[in-house]
Amino acid sequence: MATKTVEWKGGQGLKKYLRSLEDKLGKGVSVEVGFFESDHYTPVHPIRGTKRKPLPVAQVAFWMNYGTTKGYFGPIPARDFMGVTVRGNQGNWGKELASVAKATGFDTKRTMAFMGERIKDQMVTQIQRWSQPANGPAWSKIKGNSKPLVDDGTMQRAVGYQVKGV
Repeated sequence: MATKTVEWKGGQGLKKYLRSLEDKLGKGVSVEVGFFESDHYTPVHPIRGTKRKPLPVAQVAFWMNYGTTKGYFGPIPARDFMGVTVRGNQGNWGKELASVAKATGFDTKRTMAFMGERIKDQMVTQIQRWSQPANGPAWSKIKGNSKPLVDDGTMQRAVGYQVKGV
């Protein structure tokens, strides 16, 4: 699974409130959102019917996010959809976590599952909205469009989450 460490920055009041939530929900509980090793692309493209390597979705997502020099038609530019998802939404996650925890009666598993689903949906939305840099001419011709992170929907469907420590 590709991971990215995020450092939270905020006021002392927020930190105190989050510590109180941690006390109520339990320590060592987390949710991982991203791509997991069990998901692979199919050996035949479901729309075009062409053969392809059944690569791990996590590997392709990593290449798409950070870029690579070895794409089918040359280098693939970085498209930081994971980082943009985190940076664009993390400011709300603390408040959402608090609200969900309260609404579930501080049920740790339900709270973290809700947050996992929420963050997963935010990442899928970012993948679908991503437009720049567009695909190159050769790849755009094969796909029939220049949308960089969307082809047959495999990557969007593979975004998942796992609640740990409960």
